[in-house]
Amino acid sequence: MTSQNPGPLGAFVYETHMHTCQASACGKSMGRDYIQRYIDAGYAGIMVTDHFYRGNCAVDRRLPWREFVSRFCAGYEDALNEGVRRGLPVFFGWEENFDGDEYLIYGLDKAWMLEHPEMVSWTRRQQYEAVRAAGGCVVQAHNLPGQELQPHDLPGPVPVRRGRGLQRRKRTGVELPGDAVCPGHRQANDRGLRQPQRRYHAARPALRGRL
Repeated sequence: MTSQNPGPLGAFVYETHMHTCQASACGKSMGRDYIQRYIDAGYAGIMVTDHFYRGNCAVDRRLPWREFVSRFCAGYEDALNEGVRRGLPVFFGWEENFDGDEYLIYGLDKAWMLEHPEMVSWTRRQQYEAVRAAGGCVVQAHNLPGQELQPHDLPGPVPVRRGRGLQRRKRTGVELPGDAVCPGHRQANDRGLRQPQRRYHAARPALRGRL
């Protein structure tokens, strides 16, 4: 699905970090339930980034790999189908956890994931190199006050997602799904709601030409 035009806010404003109840244990809404609310708020598109294998994932890890991946992608596919119906671009991503240090992956797809069952045991560096080699983008998920960002074993700088998940936009009074993000992120999210026009696509350089 492609989008060449900015949303009603007059900018390419995307939700870059959201969870569904189909794949994230912290999620409370189905993927499809977000679509109209983000349209009403003037967004150009959304990225579904459910918690993956080592994070707050709602999918049974004992399942065979293909079934695990299929169920993991259900929230995204639910959102995608509704987005196609209503005209909102929906993109696939995920959030992986390394002992509390989380990374968002953009630009890859379900087929790539199915081909890499070994990804559940990758180090940060292995994940970074595999994703970059496939043309994807790795973004450190959180930059909360007081959090010390660590380079770990990564071979180069990794972008940090500085936007916050949305709950409401005061300027229009439009209510957005506060359950799109983890409850533990709520305070930071509240600070980001006031000026959503500043929430640009965190992975846009890697995905140029795909939007």
